[in-house]
Amino acid sequence: MTDVVVVGAGPAGTAATLALLAAGHEVILVDRSRFPRDKACGDGLTPSALGELERLGVDPAVFGGHRVDGLRLVHRGRSQEMPWPGRADEQVTGLVIPRLRFDAGLVEEARRRGARVLEGVAARPVWRSRRLAVEVAGEQYAPRFVVVADGASSPFGRAAGLARDRRSPLGMAIRAYHRSGRSSDRFLECRLGLTDEAGRTVPGYGWVFPLGDGTVNLGVISLTTAGRWRGVKTPPLLRRFVADVAVEWDLDPDPQERPRGGILPAALGIEPKVGPNWVVVGDAGGAVNPFTGEGIAAALLSGRLAAAAIDEAVRTDDPSRLGAFPAELESRLGDHYRVGRGFVSALRGPWVDAAAALVVRSAALSRWLFELTLGPPVRGGLGRVVYRALVGVARRRYGVTRTGIPPTAPS
Repeated sequence: MTDVVVVGAGPAGTAATLALLAAGHEVILVDRSRFPRDKACGDGLTPSALGELERLGVDPAVFGGHRVDGLRLVHRGRSQEMPWPGRADEQVTGLVIPRLRFDAGLVEEARRRGARVLEGVAARPVWRSRRLAVEVAGEQYAPRFVVVADGASSPFGRAAGLARDRRSPLGMAIRAYHRSGRSSDRFLECRLGLTDEAGRTVPGYGWVFPLGDGTVNLGVISLTTAGRWRGVKTPPLLRRFVADVAVEWDLDPDPQERPRGGILPAALGIEPKVGPNWVVVGDAGGAVNPFTGEGIAAALLSGRLAAAAIDEAVRTDDPSRLGAFPAELESRLGDHYRVGRGFVSALRGPWVDAAAALVVRSAALSRWLFELTLGPPVRGGLGRVVYRALVGVARRRYGVTRTGIPPTAPS
């Protein structure tokens, strides 16, 4: 017996582990990989992600990384540079940190704080009546609670009965590292107007994230619903994108290693989020931002919120307190992600490229869109009014997520 077994040692799983350890619980952290291990990701940490690390008592400076001051939005030769949103009297920053280093650092911090870390072993769900236990390398663990955090593919979660709403958005992304003469650039760059080899507009964008060490993380993502990206192949998109930005970014056109890609379930589109003694966090629960495909901030947040619900359930000896987790996740992300679902659904037709051109021509529109993709607008004015109107439309279209603990385990 142990208090909690966390399956998956990415940002969501390690965030849950660190928060549970801080609350005084025994935690076993399991991952099928050995660390350090690489991950398909843009490597960008937004101010929200860095704020979550600070709440966990983790100093982002220990990971190193390259400071970035905001986003450069580019379309057909025009651009807008936008600092991170924040008050004029505070310094708001982001970081670019390779996941190879970032994830390994979080795992080492969990180990240092007292977690028992099992690397290079797969976990299998085992049902004991309605409760979830975990089998690792032939040995069974019967914890009071289980955190499912094994990423977008989530083999453990699928075996435990998780399922994705096929109407919810997905991201298909691929990235590579290239040598670049502009690796010290202080802005993340996002390029709209992504096109395939036939010149057709693809819903999504290309990114160039500088690492400050002579390299950049460069990739493309197609954000859409499952039925509409059938036939889209990301490797050709990436090759075309590299050719498009090679001169401007002074790139070595040959990647330093084989590109990595994957599918990103977004908008909290995987259910259920809780069971009688388990919770689902991060990419395994579809916590990816549907506007951008970014998932680190939401992964850290969901891990921390799940740990708080588990701690309350342990202290009160009341497993129904786990229901507070999806309710809190809905409160924090629900409306924003519903608007994002509508945004992704609208990414089709010839008008998309014209809209991108209009946005990049206007500093005010670019700024509003940038803030919208990061989270609900915090400032008043017309932008806030428009956002509230979009929330109303999205709620009528997609409904509001029901929360609670399913009464039975999957068959």
